[in-house]
Amino acid sequence: SCGPFGGGSSDDQGTLVGVQGREGWEMTVPYGMVTIPAGTFHMGQADQDVAATQINFNKQITIGGFYMDDTEITNNEYRQFIEAILEDSVQMVGEEEIMQRYYPDTTVWVRDFSHHMGDPLMVYYYSHPAFDDYPVVGVSWEAAKYFSRWRTDYLNAYREGRGLFPMPNFRLPSEAEWEYAARGGRDR
Repeated sequence: SCGPFGGGSSDDQGTLVGVQGREGWEMTVPYGMVTIPAGTFHMGQADQDVAATQINFNKQITIGGFYMDDTEITNNEYRQFIEAILEDSVQMVGEEEIMQRYYPDTTVWVRDFSHHMGDPLMVYYYSHPAFDDYPVVGVSWEAAKYFSRWRTDYLNAYREGRGLFPMPNFRLPSEAEWEYAARGGRDR
């Protein structure tokens, strides 16, 4: 021991080098996700009509790097979540409440779109296998947040069973992250 506090060794020559020999960890890109690099962009309208909108000026935003799914969550991926929570939580919460809170509302086809295919999409869009790879629609913000939590727990339970470190939490992108990713590297 050297000094009044102990520690130190002949290998570190009295410098702060951190604890040596710790097990390493490597960040892997989760399946189906892409890396969105850090960057700066101008958030707001791309084609600003100055005469009509003096209140909506663009602002410069800097975003840290993050991961984002390369496509929307599909009906089939969301169905995996619904079936898992029905299996795990139906005894405690009840199937009716789970379906009311988390099941996608396909009536958005009729309510939100003037020119729609009407009843066929409303009835079959989520349930028919032909639409398995289509984006899930009619999911509430609360359900999407709960899906993100479930997805994190699902992945980390698998990783823990294999002796791997847990991955960071999945979450919804912020408005700025969404706009930055949607611009595809273009500014203004």
